[in-house]
Amino acid sequence: MRCLALASAFENLGLKSEFLCRAHEGNLISLIRQSGFPVTELAVARESTAGCSEYESWLGANVLADAEDSISAMLWGGRVWVVADHYGIDERWEQAVSGRAGRIIVIDDLANRAHQCDFLVDSSYKRTATDYINLVPPDCQVLAGTRYCLLRAEFSEFRQRVLPRLFNMPPRHILVSLGGIDRRNFTSLIIDELETTQLPDSVKVDVVIGHASPYREMLEERSRSSRLCVSINQGVNDMARRLVSADICVGAVGSSVWERCCLGCPSFVAILADNQKEGAQKLQSDGVVQTFSPTARGELRALVDGVARLTMQHLSENGRRLVDGLGVQRVVKAILEQ
Repeated sequence: MRCLALASAFENLGLKSEFLCRAHEGNLISLIRQSGFPVTELAVARESTAGCSEYESWLGANVLADAEDSISAMLWGGRVWVVADHYGIDERWEQAVSGRAGRIIVIDDLANRAHQCDFLVDSSYKRTATDYINLVPPDCQVLAGTRYCLLRAEFSEFRQRVLPRLFNMPPRHILVSLGGIDRRNFTSLIIDELETTQLPDSVKVDVVIGHASPYREMLEERSRSSRLCVSINQGVNDMARRLVSADICVGAVGSSVWERCCLGCPSFVAILADNQKEGAQKLQSDGVVQTFSPTARGELRALVDGVARLTMQHLSENGRRLVDGLGVQRVVKAILEQ
């Protein structure tokens, strides 16, 4: 979604974009095409990934083979701007494609490996350029922190129209969205947990699942037996509107946190993996989100039943101060001005 936001901003300036993707489980190829951008699909496994790091194995080829495939698949001749957004990509890949790249823009949020690029965008909370000292060339421009969150234009547009929120107590409308494929179906656990709260039966629970989620039928069956008003919606393209309508969002860690912050939607964040804990806990300690584990019975229930209007106001205001929705404009401006 970060790349889509950037591509859309470039398109508004008359710059064309193409996407190179491997058709892994849970891919967003159909969504990218529906957004009007050409996609070249790379074979899922051209080379063995044995011996690769965990992140590199996610490429579906070793890093140099992936770079070779990417160069061969580029639609246009000559030098192009290359935007790389993948945890398995590092300076080896970037050096390999540099012959075709007029500029290389890397999107990252780990700060754990070296890059050979002209720009590096990391919108992580409290991230600074100093975190990339010795990881990028001296002349690389590092755009760090939540000022550079890459959100689609709809979020800044809705932000301008939204009046100060009036929070319903108890909440009347809860949005549940874990994004991606949700391979372990944590969404079902969250519905189960909401059932055990003191929320009245009339509460609307808007469940949004990813385009590639295999659990739609299972979740729809679960919703029919719920005491709450649960609806299942797959692959939506109006997330900003849904966030504005919700009193609370139960969501995942990742770029979707910034969408919720931008629109002032109070956020209960599910920690789904160990590598999410540090970032989520920083946000919680500063009053931006509240966190829970979906596998820890009672944690979400305690948050929902214990939430007060003042808490919701604080979460909303702290989030809105953190993300203004203009990050993609700042990134594009920096790239074009160099």
